[in-house]
Amino acid sequence: MGLQEIGLANALVVLSSTAEDGEIEVQISVGIKETKEVYEGEVTELTPVETENPVGGYGKTVSHVIIGLKTAKGTKQLKLDPSIYESLQKEKVETGDVIYIEANSGAVKRQGRSDTYATEFDLEAEEYVPLPKGDVHKKKEVIQDVTLHDLDIANARPQGGQDILLMIIRFIPYKRDQMEQILRLRAQTEGIQIDESALSLLADFGVRATLRYSAQLLTPASLTAKVNGRVTIAREDVQEVSNLFLDAKSSAKILSLNEDKYMK
Repeated sequence: MGLQEIGLANALVVLSSTAEDGEIEVQISVGIKETKEVYEGEVTELTPVETENPVGGYGKTVSHVIIGLKTAKGTKQLKLDPSIYESLQKEKVETGDVIYIEANSGAVKRQGRSDTYATEFDLEAEEYVPLPKGDVHKKKEVIQDVTLHDLDIANARPQGGQDILLMIIRFIPYKRDQMEQILRLRAQTEGIQIDESALSLLADFGVRATLRYSAQLLTPASLTAKVNGRVTIAREDVQEVSNLFLDAKSSAKILSLNEDKYMK
């Protein structure tokens, strides 16, 4: 895959469940962190230079493109290959956009519109980003999120050099604050209201058991709150459903301590 550095890969488990049918969808995405050599900045100039068609005819071809990039530290003018100009056109890059160009591959990524143009219109759908810091030419950490399905497709249809296809991925467990943020987003997606103390308790369950277990408690906790005449999930609702629905570790422990009471 031509990665310069693989530093981090987290497995993000996204659970989608409904109270009606209880369906659960699990999706794992892998974040691949690379350190790339890039040219980054706000586009101040974008000038394609045309020449006569070398194969004849009446048309002209782009021989190269002159692009100016500006950061908070300075500016730099680059002379780019015509193929990179095609990438700029595909990304719909224009003056005032913040972009970065990978030095090795020539890939172009438009990050958004410079925030200095944020007051041009009262209402628009553009995403504004701050002017990049540091030099135009720099090393930048880029995190690319891909699903296991994307990796399967890439392996099924490999491109470029295939001498080395081995990739080592290190999985890092989520921290408690990350779990709490994921659970908060999960609740917002499901339209579930939950107070901070209940959310904190769910995060504790995620650390003790699993994030999946905590996410699965949201729906029964919401139903319990409604039965008790409340719209927002409280801490006691989470505690009640956690006593009714045990996680795998707790279930295994109870079975181990009371194995003589169960049929073998």
